[in-house]
Amino acid sequence: MNRIVKKELPTQLWSAWGAFRLTRSTHAKPSLRPVSDHARSWLNGDSAAYFESSYVDFTQNPRSVSAPLRQLFEEIEREEVAHGATTSVQSTNVKELISQYQAHGHRRAKLDPLGYAQSVSDSSTVKELESATNMDARILDKTVHIPNNTYIGAKIGVLTLRELLLRLDGIYCGPIGTEFTHLTNPEEVDWIKRQLEVERHAFVDENRKKWILQRLAAPSTLESFLEKKYSSEKRFGLEGCEALIPCLDVIVERCSQSGVQTLVMGMPHRGRLNVLANTLEMPLKELLALFDAKLKIPEQLSGDVKYHLGFTNSKLVANTGKKIELVMLPNPSHLETVNSVVLGRTCAEQFHLGDTRGDKVASILIHGDAAFAGQGVVSETLQLSGVSGYSVGGTIHVVVNNQVGFTTNPDTYRSSAYCTDVARTINAPVFHVNADDAE
Repeated sequence: MNRIVKKELPTQLWSAWGAFRLTRSTHAKPSLRPVSDHARSWLNGDSAAYFESSYVDFTQNPRSVSAPLRQLFEEIEREEVAHGATTSVQSTNVKELISQYQAHGHRRAKLDPLGYAQSVSDSSTVKELESATNMDARILDKTVHIPNNTYIGAKIGVLTLRELLLRLDGIYCGPIGTEFTHLTNPEEVDWIKRQLEVERHAFVDENRKKWILQRLAAPSTLESFLEKKYSSEKRFGLEGCEALIPCLDVIVERCSQSGVQTLVMGMPHRGRLNVLANTLEMPLKELLALFDAKLKIPEQLSGDVKYHLGFTNSKLVANTGKKIELVMLPNPSHLETVNSVVLGRTCAEQFHLGDTRGDKVASILIHGDAAFAGQGVVSETLQLSGVSGYSVGGTIHVVVNNQVGFTTNPDTYRSSAYCTDVARTINAPVFHVNADDAE
């Protein structure tokens, strides 16, 4: 793969080299002819790689090259400054740099709160991304023109290479890693790019931070209470991924804003009781009845053991003032079996409402990392998602990755870099989120 950013030889030196190539090609017998005071007898068409390598060494340590080369490079750089040259990094390389960040930045993203996950940044592309931020200061402080493949700095048109790299690293290598350049629809790619590069850095005000804290504290408090009160009961808690609750809150809110009236949900055991209580707003009295034999279990609950139960509730969304029906379907012990049931119910409700685009009835599926990667029903339902008669207009998939597939580490239960790689088969964008960064 081509290098992402390379320290280019200054324009004057390439001009001298090109002029020599022309001089050489017009003579029947090759001979060395100086084309300027800068040219030396060793400036010939076969030495471009040597000069480029020497210039890279010069920018890092001027004394690492021979005196004639050092004198030549210093003289050319003085001329560049005198003529007001804006950059020694070609625009084609800047465009390639941006494209590589957009396509591969997720491999350097800070996604693992524990730092246990094996790095997937072993490709040459990622190594070049890592070296890009270690360029010589004289290169980093050069001004570059922003190409048309990014919205970063689009309004001003120019940025220093240092500022461009900082922005790219913050967007594509931060707590969110995004896979979207594999999509075949250029309009979808451009839309996601705009959301990331223009809209993503919206300021999180104090009220929003307090709301996030409250929504994180609610599931944590519930888990702590159940652990102390019913320590012998199996409950498959949400510890470690409490961020799922504010995540679902935002999804429900956005669905309500988009006009969705019913949201059909399916999920595995882990975290189900917490989602029932904090997302579907199941009364705590009814939830606790599942743990205490003395209390009466509500009749509207469906399922067998408590972590398989389904529940339905009409929830008022505060930010929209609208009600949305949340339907959690019961789930059997086979974790992903509920997928096709959720999509089947969604499709049926859309049919009866005449909702051909999925604007009124939507679906969301929550998965564990190992089950999403390992169970065949996941791939089967994904492959049917675009088939006429089965499509529901798209499904939101949330994968809770606790990095333990029941009792198995990630490197021993899958071959792919990510547990979500199966989603790329249907051109679905994938957003990897560090759950410890709730903002």
